[in-house]
Amino acid sequence: MSDSDRAAHRWRRAGAWRRHAANLRRRAALYQVKDLIDWLREGMAGLTRRRFLTTLTGVPALGALGALAWPLLRGLRPMDGNLGSGGRDGGDGRPFGLPYGEVMSGDQVWACTDLGAFPRPLPSLRGLAGVVVMEDREPEFFFTFRRYRPDATVPLNRHGPLAAWSTQRDLRGLVRALQRQGIRVAVGFWNYAVYAGTRPAWLQDFPELHPLPGSSDLYPFVRLHRFGMDYAEFIGRQYARLRDAFGFDGLMLGDGFSGFRSFASPDLYQDQHLMIPRWTGFYRTVARQVQGAGGVLLAYDCMGFPYEEARLHGVDYAEVAAVGLDYLVYQSYPQAWGEYWLRDRAERFDLAACDRNLRSVRRALHGSACRLIYSVELEDSVEGWRADPDKTRRQMAAHDPVAGGRFLVWANDVLARRAAASGRIVP
Repeated sequence: MSDSDRAAHRWRRAGAWRRHAANLRRRAALYQVKDLIDWLREGMAGLTRRRFLTTLTGVPALGALGALAWPLLRGLRPMDGNLGSGGRDGGDGRPFGLPYGEVMSGDQVWACTDLGAFPRPLPSLRGLAGVVVMEDREPEFFFTFRRYRPDATVPLNRHGPLAAWSTQRDLRGLVRALQRQGIRVAVGFWNYAVYAGTRPAWLQDFPELHPLPGSSDLYPFVRLHRFGMDYAEFIGRQYARLRDAFGFDGLMLGDGFSGFRSFASPDLYQDQHLMIPRWTGFYRTVARQVQGAGGVLLAYDCMGFPYEEARLHGVDYAEVAAVGLDYLVYQSYPQAWGEYWLRDRAERFDLAACDRNLRSVRRALHGSACRLIYSVELEDSVEGWRADPDKTRRQMAAHDPVAGGRFLVWANDVLARRAAASGRIVP
């Protein structure tokens, strides 16, 4: 093929993906208007800021209105009794949440955390195989990190309840302290951005990245011209920088990195099966760079869907496992999703559905080296929910025989309560 033919081929391919994105935008705008009308008809029950803004960002003309209207609507939203809120107890004065020893069962327990989880000095975290220091929603640190600056503040404490580690020097010390206990430490981030109008500062250098229509997930198949590389290559390069600076053992691809999805409208992207090769190639690129440096690669699944439904959204778990994914985290949220945010679709996200779907994913991964683990519902003070301990016990009883480990979400409070434990280790 001549140079001119290759150039023409690249141009045609780029044009095809631009048309693909444009078609998604047009279709999603109509879909999201319909979904918004349905929600308004059902009333304000269960509405959260994330659901409200995620819905409206699919309709450009309504995005700014949503940002302005939410403070008013929040005051009108009725309280929901499905999940606890407020305080640090269950409402009757007793400590809320499961004991540390109860959630640390098995040889592969990972914890989803940020810096607010860890006391200082660090207590013994016996039973924990790995920690993901996760940057959710607005991944400013992952995108903008360039070099190690010991006294610079690290914006990785969004979930509390502690504030003992705050600088880059602290982060490096925390990683080393955890590793001395035999705990692997991965850095993670979401492929996610919510804004109305002006792009946030951390996205200014990435004009090619935009949220999917009707979603807060960023469209990943773009060339970052300022950096001279594809988005997947950029992720690998940023991981290498963070590994060199802080000593991380791996990378986790968080929400928005497993097919196309709309949290507010789960059926929106059910016709994207032709994108499976693109997502598989994306994982191949990231895995090559992470594992080439001796790291481990973890990723969330696509919204807890069964295997075949996830394929409709563009991701094939068997394929991404074959190209290097080490851990797939099945998102089981029968309380947070099945009883609260997505309760109008409870039959697809309750415990029975999660158990069926988890089994379908396990069958798809049979014979692969990828380990399937599942999210254990604990609590999230930012999103304002905490799981009922007895229901979480039922979740663990159902999923433990099926999966190969646990992923504690969020584990901040469970780990923070270890401050009184013996055997502390000083970084």
